[in-house]
Amino acid sequence: MRRFLLVVLGGCLITVTLIMLLVVGLLLYPVVQPYSPDRPIRYTRTLSPGFAYEDTVYFLLDYRVSRYRRPVWFIMPIERSPTVYFQAIYLYAWEPADHALTQLDVLRSDFPFPPRVSVNMARFLPAEEGIALAYQAGTTAEFDTQWDLRVWNPDTGTLRPAGTQLNLVTESSSAYQQYFADYRSPAADNPGRIAITDLRELLEGLTAEDWDLPRQW
Repeated sequence: MRRFLLVVLGGCLITVTLIMLLVVGLLLYPVVQPYSPDRPIRYTRTLSPGFAYEDTVYFLLDYRVSRYRRPVWFIMPIERSPTVYFQAIYLYAWEPADHALTQLDVLRSDFPFPPRVSVNMARFLPAEEGIALAYQAGTTAEFDTQWDLRVWNPDTGTLRPAGTQLNLVTESSSAYQQYFADYRSPAADNPGRIAITDLRELLEGLTAEDWDLPRQW
């Protein structure tokens, strides 16, 4: 009887060990073999609304180079966040008369970006120095939306403040109110605003070379 119990116990241990090895193998497989041929590198361009100013259309672009990873299997596949190789937010100018696209400046390239960074709700208004622009750049500890606020001067071709330091403000700040106190809601009521769908139609037909974006991955 004792021998029989030892045999049964040994068989159970072997079975449990094999199951554990199988589970570990399934968990490690996406790490050892992170990619598959059907998961190519993705080059994603996310547009902001446009802004028409003196025969030129200005807009922001969130450009991301990423690749989806193999899912982790645990009863069912669990998708993992993609690997991001590059991400940046650019300011562009579109000249409808000449059908010309110009990359003016880089607003942000400190990827990976924190949550709730988005150009979809970017705002533009005329300013004394040129064009005030702002995009959602995250949230405060109190969950208030932060805006990265810049001013583009078309005459000098400069973005102020420029550089790598983010110029984060909330809607209640004096800096934001200085430029966007007259911003209307809904956003469509703001003069010069071009909806994203309409902006896509304006830019239809552009090639990868026209955008002048990195594609070395």
